[in-house]
Amino acid sequence: MRAFLEQGGRKAVDPLLSFFVENLNNLFEKTVNGLELLERFLNVILQTQKNVFWVITCSSYSWQYLRKTVSIEKYFRQVITLGAFSNGDIRTIILNRHRLSGYNIYFESNGVLPKKAKKTQSEDVHQKELQNSFFHKLNQISAGNIFVAMLFWLRSIRKISSEGVILSPSIEFDNAFLTNLASNELFTLAAIVNYEKISTEDHANLFNQSVEQSRLHLNQMYRHGLVVKDESFYQIHPFLYRHLVRLLESKNILH
Repeated sequence: MRAFLEQGGRKAVDPLLSFFVENLNNLFEKTVNGLELLERFLNVILQTQKNVFWVITCSSYSWQYLRKTVSIEKYFRQVITLGAFSNGDIRTIILNRHRLSGYNIYFESNGVLPKKAKKTQSEDVHQKELQNSFFHKLNQISAGNIFVAMLFWLRSIRKISSEGVILSPSIEFDNAFLTNLASNELFTLAAIVNYEKISTEDHANLFNQSVEQSRLHLNQMYRHGLVVKDESFYQIHPFLYRHLVRLLESKNILH
């Protein structure tokens, strides 16, 4: 897509085409002239919209920024905002996925593993209560993000045997350390939220510093567990994402 835009977007377009473009947020930077490439892409959309059906995705925080800067919504006929999954949605998705394994599910009760002996009606009710409590906490801590919920589900597994899968009914995550983050770490995390992932070169350009300085800074955050690394890109650790977003919003760093 970048190569096409940098050639001026003059390539002939056949009628009745559908173009799917993911992560529109990767076409701009919050720097001087950082919107130039995005604006050229939006002009291509305007010039081809009679013959092309465009489907674009963008991170929510980048979309809010683009609404304020270039009125991004005017370039599209319909904007669909994807909300968080509900408690029931997360429960259904995870349990349906788990059923494919063929294992029964049991929850620890007061730290005691359930026995294989025939369960009484009261034990069935107790297991149901533990499951309800577990998914309520899971939805709260994941903020409706199914990927994060799945990770915490896997993290809660205590034992797998022929009897089934044993899970802890409690989900614990201490995020108090986030309040002690330095300002440069907070602004870096806010940038990653906007762009979903950044490279050392991206970071250096955004913060007007050398690539070596950015590499050292990002690697320190990686060692501290704040970010994860995928090839040459850094992303926020999925366990921390929702907590960091709330923190950044409370400090008025993220809008």
